[in-house]
Amino acid sequence: MKSTCPKCNADIQLPSNFCSHCGARIRAPRPAAKCIAYLMAAAILVGGGFFLLKVLLAPRFIEKGINFPGDNPAKTPADKSSASPISFSPILNTSRGRIEIIVGMVVLRDITGSITAELPVPIINGGWFALPKHMCIGAYSWELRLAEGEKLDIAGGIVQDRDEIGIWRIQADRHIGGPALQPWIAAEPLAWVSLIAGNTHKPVRLGEYDLQQNFIKHDLPGDFDEPGLFVQSGRVVGWTFGGYAAGGYLWRGPEGERLKYAVRVDEFYRLTFSGGREEGFTLALAEDDNFEREKLEAFLYALRLQPKLSEPDSPPRYKTAAIIPVIRRLMSELENDGRAREAADLFDAQVLIDAGSAVLLMDVVRLTQAGYGYEYAVALLEEVRNYLVLSHNDQLIHLEKYHADLYKNWLGELIQRGDLIGARQVLNQSGGYFPDDPQFHLLGVQIALENRGWSAAEELLHMRSYPPDMMDQVKNLQDHIAALKGEQGRIVLRFVPGSRQIPVEAILNNSIRQRFIVDTGASMVTIPVASALELGIEPDNRYPLRKVYTAGGRRDAREVVLSLVEVGGWATTDVKALVLDLPNQPDVGLLGLNYLRRFRLDLNTEKGILILEPR
Repeated sequence: MKSTCPKCNADIQLPSNFCSHCGARIRAPRPAAKCIAYLMAAAILVGGGFFLLKVLLAPRFIEKGINFPGDNPAKTPADKSSASPISFSPILNTSRGRIEIIVGMVVLRDITGSITAELPVPIINGGWFALPKHMCIGAYSWELRLAEGEKLDIAGGIVQDRDEIGIWRIQADRHIGGPALQPWIAAEPLAWVSLIAGNTHKPVRLGEYDLQQNFIKHDLPGDFDEPGLFVQSGRVVGWTFGGYAAGGYLWRGPEGERLKYAVRVDEFYRLTFSGGREEGFTLALAEDDNFEREKLEAFLYALRLQPKLSEPDSPPRYKTAAIIPVIRRLMSELENDGRAREAADLFDAQVLIDAGSAVLLMDVVRLTQAGYGYEYAVALLEEVRNYLVLSHNDQLIHLEKYHADLYKNWLGELIQRGDLIGARQVLNQSGGYFPDDPQFHLLGVQIALENRGWSAAEELLHMRSYPPDMMDQVKNLQDHIAALKGEQGRIVLRFVPGSRQIPVEAILNNSIRQRFIVDTGASMVTIPVASALELGIEPDNRYPLRKVYTAGGRRDAREVVLSLVEVGGWATTDVKALVLDLPNQPDVGLLGLNYLRRFRLDLNTEKGILILEPR
């Protein structure tokens, strides 16, 4: 149900009795508003409706038998005040007369000017009021708004480390009367008055309690879900805050006449917020969303600052866990703009350790891998992981799986590229973190097979058992090993099925790797001039000159002898070769008949296999 403020015309959510924008009193309809309206209309028709209307709908809080010692019913705070009259004052009818409780609206703003909290508060004698401590954290400017638009500065308060509630006082030059404050007395009856609906509960049954410093916190039944006051013998002895702070808080500090504030509001800000990570988050949140990099930098700067508050004392909006999703969103926006590497460059290991977030670490590692490769990504992850403190075990499990997958993807890339030396080094590195992971064990088997070491691969494969979900991988490796066993003593060259060229790589003189094309139409092996020079062979007059017929016509080439040609692990010695650059392929040689005649050839173009079996 909604209403409209008669003063500022703002929308008001009922059953609130005050305007959250200007603090003006709202005459809220009761739940049975329609029925009451009909009754009032009937009463008017019979002549007594006006009085009944006033009685039923006038805002008041009633608690019989509550007296405020020292108050003179003939006088009101307005009589003593030199300021404008205060009209937002619920009436409390007592046996000694009508007593006004001034209710104001506390408005707290952060250092950027944004409102962080608004709360209606009853003001007790001397200008004191109570607030949940978590609402005060981060408040840079404080003011108390009264119903007629008057705004009062707040001077200071009393806040203890173990208390969840603090009490605060307006500036001394403004007097506001009201009920006095006294410590709660367990042996006396306790009443409670709601500031929202005017409901009262008497007696109040208190539940389990937590002894703090100036307060005792009690559990309360579920119907104490509104802001209110606890009263004994006409004096205030405690507060409830509804959804702002659960439970009831009973005062155990000094009497109100003896109260003096211990900390100014600016000191409270300096001690709890200024210069800390929490203030840095506040400033970063105020940055323009259109400048993603600058806003992200502001958050990372804040993360490098030490927190002013312990984790339990920090309000949810200032906890690092609440900021991490904002940081990740900014990273995602930069990535979508093609600036992923730029986003990754803003992070270092220390800021990720300070963030204490597994998901943020994985995001940054992913961007690092995309921008700089697996080696840098793994190094960053391992540098942070060694010092990262995670609050939940499932985060650690998730991070370990990501770490393992990163290594597996890295190994897969190296194996695919044929970098078996690099793959073996990375496998050894991963063993320091995942010594018992069967997936890494199978990758070791695969590396051995790629190096044509079927014997070592078979030995590795049978060193351990494997879970059922990996048996398909094990079977594929077993089949591969069996195929290599059948090829023992033969050279098996694989090429693209149907291709007209069969490429092969050979090692010459135990020195260099040379790419060849198998050519049964060439009578001699040829090697490029550059390869001959790399082998230390100078094709000059010391070597016989041969005439060669190529597609480009007749050419002269020097004939040399290669001491060793190794193909597929099979070494052949004393192989004659012509030093000749092929047209359009100057870095490729031909594997001609003078080499191929040393083998029996079995060619299957459909399967893309050429088997050379030594004669």
